[in-house]
Amino acid sequence: MNERFDIPYSADHGDRRRCDLFVPAGVGSGAAVLLIHGGGFAGGDKAQWHGVARRLCRGGYACASIEYRLAPRWKFPAWVEDCRAGMAWFRRQAGEIGFEAARVAAVGSSAGAYLALMLATIGPDDDLGATAETAGADTRPAAVVAYCPAYSMHEERRWPSRTAYPGLMPAPEADDPDLYRRASVEDRIAGGEPPVLILHGTADELIPIDESEQLIARLRAAGDEAELVPIEGAAHGFGYGVETGFQKTAVARAERYLKERV
Repeated sequence: MNERFDIPYSADHGDRRRCDLFVPAGVGSGAAVLLIHGGGFAGGDKAQWHGVARRLCRGGYACASIEYRLAPRWKFPAWVEDCRAGMAWFRRQAGEIGFEAARVAAVGSSAGAYLALMLATIGPDDDLGATAETAGADTRPAAVVAYCPAYSMHEERRWPSRTAYPGLMPAPEADDPDLYRRASVEDRIAGGEPPVLILHGTADELIPIDESEQLIARLRAAGDEAELVPIEGAAHGFGYGVETGFQKTAVARAERYLKERV
């Protein structure tokens, strides 16, 4: 396995637009995974996914774990811009690294799962999160594995005891309701999204599992392929690693899903 760290994936915002790269030794599977960390949009870093990235890499997947700009300094859509830039950059490396550009899945946890799901809803003609580097680029993943995802920015629906504004959004929802609809996965689902696997702990108190049940229902109602796997007894943010029983169960299920769909 070849590991490289702190690689810039954009000419702009070089302090956070960086990734860690894990490339299989020899011939890989031809597929790749973009990993997006969580942290409430205000914390976290790319090292959180290193254990999972190494596990996936040993299975033949090239992996890039990316960082993005953080709230409250950077509000929506900055993080979406960064993740689109990261996906576009990773796909451009396909020939050099040795995978197929169309076979890149996205894996995220919590806020990172939100970002992976947002990528799944943004077509190449959508200007949300587009920059000069990504204009016209197809940054949709081939599949999404979402651990305990956030998916709504609506003030009355976002995480218990919190509101999206002012920490995450540039204006209150009453002042710009359309912005909140554009920022919420639940409102963006139109059918034609890539397959989605959600791994959610039954003991998650921050984002209860019934939130994911509702998201699965929305995806299926739009005709999308979507599956929810409850991880019995797991709390929020359990997925960073491959050591605990919860983590082993989840990563094995994620590997099987990626093998079948990417």
